[in-house]
Amino acid sequence: MNQKNLEFLKDQLKYTGFGETFDTVLRESIQKGQKEFKIEHSGVYNKDTMSVELNFKKSDQTDMYFF
Repeated sequence: MNQKNLEFLKDQLKYTGFGETFDTVLRESIQKGQKEFKIEHSGVYNKDTMSVELNFKKSDQTDMYFF
């Protein structure tokens, strides 16, 4: 697993507004070596419901994942 790539993706999620909520799921998914994976989440904020689907894909040429 490319540790720099993992840290970069964790930072992307953090600064996108998700904090560190998905750090464990992200690490586990990358360790599995899947070509593509999704992280899904639903939440209620005030009276509104929000559902997100975060998509990740592994490069065909390297061990890097992209968000």
